[in-house]
Amino acid sequence: FELAFNAETLDCEIPYGILRRPTVFNNFFEQPEYEVSAHRYADACDSGNYGAALLNNGKYGYSARRGMLDLALLRAPTYPDAEADLGCKDFAYSFLPHDGGIARGEVIEKAAALNREPVIFTGYSAGENLAFPFEVTDSKHVSLEVVKPGADGKNLVFRAVEIHGRGGFIKLKFSSDCVASEIFSCDLLERRQQKLTLQGDGTLSLELAPFEIFTFSIRKVR
Repeated sequence: FELAFNAETLDCEIPYGILRRPTVFNNFFEQPEYEVSAHRYADACDSGNYGAALLNNGKYGYSARRGMLDLALLRAPTYPDAEADLGCKDFAYSFLPHDGGIARGEVIEKAAALNREPVIFTGYSAGENLAFPFEVTDSKHVSLEVVKPGADGKNLVFRAVEIHGRGGFIKLKFSSDCVASEIFSCDLLERRQQKLTLQGDGTLSLELAPFEIFTFSIRKVR
């Protein structure tokens, strides 16, 4: 894709973060960076005024040189697999022009949507109790990324991540049957660290530093 502006840097997604890479050949170390890796998106931005992102659902080689933004779709190397990339391929990508930077352009949210195919399942009637322990009532730059059974089989584990690199908060409203539950912050190995106390209205407010990963677990008290 040919851009109407020259971006000096390219913001590339890495797991729970953003890596900024140069788009110019200013020195010896930048010479071999004609192609760089990224996960669901790479975004070229013109000093925060406007930008353009390439989103994908499984291709990781990007290039942004001389006003062009490229995504490598097929490589077909002959070693170590002589038949790599042969045959029919099914993939999707999206070109996203946007105002402002990544946050204002909702680049991360739209890249996530491209990677989440619609799922059909039996619905619930209005007002029916879904038995989920809480709802997100407020969130600023923080995304709830993981909901899973705990490794010990006794807890539910949740992971919230600040996704824009500027710090933010998330507010959770717990259901009445979970107010008496044991809620602990955990490390990435799900080992308990500190007990968390809900406010009087059953809410929990978390403030996260830029790109901070916060994990907590819930165990119902019988």
